[in-house]
Amino acid sequence: MRLAVLRRCVLESRLGPEECTARLRRSTHRLQPFFLGRRPLVGRVSADGFSVRSARRRELPPRANGAFAAGPGEGTELHVELGIAIAELIPVCVVTLFFVLTLLGTSLDLGGLLNAVIALVWLGMVAFVVLGWNRRADDLVARLCAVCEAEPAQLTQALG
Repeated sequence: MRLAVLRRCVLESRLGPEECTARLRRSTHRLQPFFLGRRPLVGRVSADGFSVRSARRRELPPRANGAFAAGPGEGTELHVELGIAIAELIPVCVVTLFFVLTLLGTSLDLGGLLNAVIALVWLGMVAFVVLGWNRRADDLVARLCAVCEAEPAQLTQALG
């Protein structure tokens, strides 16, 4: 899935690429189950790479796209890009733009004030989701580290 990439990181595992792939595949549902499944991730995993997100349903969930590469010794490096799926981001941006334009054109009568309140509530919710994104991305990286027995070798922070 195409991402608006917000962070990149490199994880180093002592496991080989085949074992990392197998463990990640065992921890990943291909499709989102309607019930709470036992696997912590949803997405796709292949020998070439992976595209996963947390199995918990969230607004604008962090997604991780990554590739396996030969690491030091017999280990593996996971080159990971964390971001928000563009298909999920576009509708939020369109609605947010609508509400911003509503705020700019608001009159001071009762209807205009009601529109302004609705717009401010929406903008507050979007701000809340965006501010919590980093924590959820950290949780996703920690889950990848646990599954592949990896340690972060290089992290880049793009959001506050």
